[in-house]
Amino acid sequence: ESHGKLLFHVCIHFFRMSITESLLATIFYGCGTIAFSYSTTFYCHQPAALCSFFAFLLLRHLRKDSEQKSYYALLAGFFAGMAVLIEPSAIITLIALFIDLVCSKETRKWLTLFILGCIPPGVVQGIYNVACFSHPLASSYNYANDVVMWKREGRLFGIPSPASFFRLLFSPHRGLFISSPIFLMALPGMFYFLKDRKWRDEAIFCTAVSISFIVLISSLYAWHGGSAIGPRYLLPAFPFAFMLVIFSLKKYPRLVTCFGILSLIINLSVTLVGNEIPRPETNPLINVTLKQVLNGRVSINPFPLSSLGKYESEYPSINDFAQVEKWKPNFNSFNLGETLFPDSLLSLLPLMCFWTLWFALWRRLPVAPPGS
Repeated sequence: ESHGKLLFHVCIHFFRMSITESLLATIFYGCGTIAFSYSTTFYCHQPAALCSFFAFLLLRHLRKDSEQKSYYALLAGFFAGMAVLIEPSAIITLIALFIDLVCSKETRKWLTLFILGCIPPGVVQGIYNVACFSHPLASSYNYANDVVMWKREGRLFGIPSPASFFRLLFSPHRGLFISSPIFLMALPGMFYFLKDRKWRDEAIFCTAVSISFIVLISSLYAWHGGSAIGPRYLLPAFPFAFMLVIFSLKKYPRLVTCFGILSLIINLSVTLVGNEIPRPETNPLINVTLKQVLNGRVSINPFPLSSLGKYESEYPSINDFAQVEKWKPNFNSFNLGETLFPDSLLSLLPLMCFWTLWFALWRRLPVAPPGS
């Protein structure tokens, strides 16, 4: 994933971490969170996360590097605007970037360029809104399909409660810390990040964006994301939340590694089976993912649409797809393992061989000093 590479750049260039630490952080993010499986499916959240995080890093370079390139501000505005165009909730990050620019004397001079960069995606959004809703400032949420979106008294959002926070973070249904336990290390990481004066502005930014997304999605009646393995609506905030995990890695490398390995096992299993778990399933990781992996059933998710023809006679309604036990193996991964060993856990063999070879070669590379 591209934002995994950006995280590696952050670790090496900004935090001056070793290659080993930087690589661990990148792997734990890219393969140890639900960002892994959602990078294999066509959802808007991942490209929005990429654009937002790239905009953030461009502005960090403006502030931290001696060779300041003003066009970075223009690009940052463009990518922040693109994130909103792709996924409306990314407006949180755009607003945070705007406030960050305004509050800093070092970057305030680039505010105009940042705004100019936001204009092209904004124009495209306006044209789209006119074409679809007859008004450039219309919100697509006002026209949400009642069959798909959850509403109460005609509203999509309510007031978040302690119960909604718990469900979003800890519940077996779709809880963040259940599907991606590595994020538990963001809690101590936030403390150490905020404590470091050199990085306090970045710590405040990442903490504010992460908490804002949690509050927003907790107030959404459809916080669970429908057919999902985890809280997919939080994905645009994942790179910023993982910045907090990085500081835990620096302080507690063994503990973070333990959580990281557990997260890798969980999310590799999720990616093997599929992340379109029906909403009624209250414990998707245990009742669907783990159960199917132990039974050797992989790549059984009936989506993408190219596989739906197999189910026409059995599933006259889309709601019938909630019957996971009737899902059939599908050639959805389009990889070598599935070609050699279809419908089998042995399809992992080429991937395992590649990872083993890659690790062996990496171990032979000369060790470069941190930040080089």
